[in-house]
Amino acid sequence: MENGKLKYFPHYYEEIGSLDNPENTALDVGAAGIPELKRAAEIFKTAAQTRLTDEANGEANLMQYGFTMGDYKFLSNLADFLTSEYGEHVDSDNLLATSGASQGIATLGSLLLQSGDFVFLEDATFFSAIDIFKDDLGMKLVSVPRDEEGIDIRVLDEMLTEYRPKSTHQITEKRPFWTIVYVIPCFHNPTGCCYSEERCRQLIKLARKHDVLILSDDVYTLLSYHEQTMSKCQTQGNDSLTCTPRFPRRLFAYDDVNDSDFKGSVASVGSFSKVFAPGVRLGWYELPRRVHTLVKDSGICQSACGFNNITSGIMATALDLGLVKDNLNSLRDIYKRRMKSILKTLEEEMPTNVKFTRPKGGYHLWIVLPEDCSSEQLLKECREMYNVSFQLGPIFSPDGRLGNCLRLSIAFYKEDVIIAAVKRLSQAVKNFLLCPNNKDIIAPEP
Repeated sequence: MENGKLKYFPHYYEEIGSLDNPENTALDVGAAGIPELKRAAEIFKTAAQTRLTDEANGEANLMQYGFTMGDYKFLSNLADFLTSEYGEHVDSDNLLATSGASQGIATLGSLLLQSGDFVFLEDATFFSAIDIFKDDLGMKLVSVPRDEEGIDIRVLDEMLTEYRPKSTHQITEKRPFWTIVYVIPCFHNPTGCCYSEERCRQLIKLARKHDVLILSDDVYTLLSYHEQTMSKCQTQGNDSLTCTPRFPRRLFAYDDVNDSDFKGSVASVGSFSKVFAPGVRLGWYELPRRVHTLVKDSGICQSACGFNNITSGIMATALDLGLVKDNLNSLRDIYKRRMKSILKTLEEEMPTNVKFTRPKGGYHLWIVLPEDCSSEQLLKECREMYNVSFQLGPIFSPDGRLGNCLRLSIAFYKEDVIIAAVKRLSQAVKNFLLCPNNKDIIAPEP
């Protein structure tokens, strides 16, 4: 506060009240914490000073309407960065800058489909994708179950066959797909799980069979905790040392252009929100040629002349200086330690009839209570008596199911705070399961 006024605007989690109670540990917050954001701010400051000095001493092209695909240097540097991190070639001609993954989802959905069209989603899935497709774009959602390997291919195949005759979508040159299947194959939100290689291959075959577009949300793909091995890989015109394909391999790579039945069936959305800082509002598409052309030539891209031009220019410099790569490696180490600690605590403290996932990357893990338990009632008691909160399962379900499930996130708090909060949560769950009908939960001992 300065002179009774806020110096800057509050951030999103203050706006929605997640952090209103300073005594509460909000394990529902799916964003980086203050130390990680401060490091990102220093990187952004360094890159901004370098790039904007160059612009001020040159022709200031970065301040002009931008290139429709995004800042050229950004796309080139991003392709090299992704090639290094994915461990296989990424072509800058397939990339296009966005203002983040959610904007990418909304833009692609609005360009390719129309209100009333079907969209197929996993149950569970990213809650904002549900809101975007259903509320913002007026799509009809079709929920597809998951198993331990990813979206259920047999059920999806049956559903695509069933719903195709029901679709009123008119196939045109600009709207060549009758539906979109939205998935999160790598460190899935909310479960933290990854698709198996076989499931990825099956999904590509299914997309080609039904001529549908798979929209792959890859915002967590770079946050793998696995170590890499080094080998040769081709970047933008140069041989350089990089890694063999990192676990997990992104879905886009399975849609091989050399396949005899290749169509270009996977569109990927990525973002710097999870691997750098959400405030930069910068992401990217990786698109097959037929989709890339439709997006690049659309009115919104032509009119905007590139999304988030200044930020993409600054991030191009950060990538060029190697600052983003160093920061990403640091985040992986931090999140790996936190995930290891939270899983150890859950194994030691949580009742044995409560199940949870064991992610090998990303931000989140998923807890499944016994079927007759209500995570909503548990959350109420946890906030009131245990000073810990989490995300409710039903918000991740297109059908409002999963009432006995909850999501925890490891990105916002330091390790010791997370461990203490999970111990309190585990005690709350123990007491909750002892109570008839999960009511009148026992308060913690002082």
